[in-house]
Amino acid sequence: MLHAFRLLAVIAVLFAAPVDATRTESHVLILLYHRFSDHVTDSMTVRTETFEAQLRSLKEHGYQILPLRAVLTWLEEPSATLPPRVAILTADDGHRSVYDVLFPIAQKDRLPVTFFIYPSAISNAAYALT
Repeated sequence: MLHAFRLLAVIAVLFAAPVDATRTESHVLILLYHRFSDHVTDSMTVRTETFEAQLRSLKEHGYQILPLRAVLTWLEEPSATLPPRVAILTADDGHRSVYDVLFPIAQKDRLPVTFFIYPSAISNAAYALT
């Protein structure tokens, strides 16, 4: 629980501070996704094309996609460092499209992704993984 609190505190500070290219501190973006589709069906659906464009934009702007564990280590260990621009990819709930769409892209591009699974939905909800 302490990790989550520290991480939320860092997220709040990072998003509150303007990005200044002259600073030597790391900037961490944590991106949260729910589901993917070729068509937007609701506010939590990201079009596959949009997601791929976001990944290209991160790369073009010098962001390195790292596992969430790297940020937690950075928060816990004073000697730990991060690259100047870091992006963390996460996916919530365990929607089937995370496996069908996100997972192949992550595998192809060797991207670390942290999944937060909603256990009671797995194998019980029509939209969820089994």
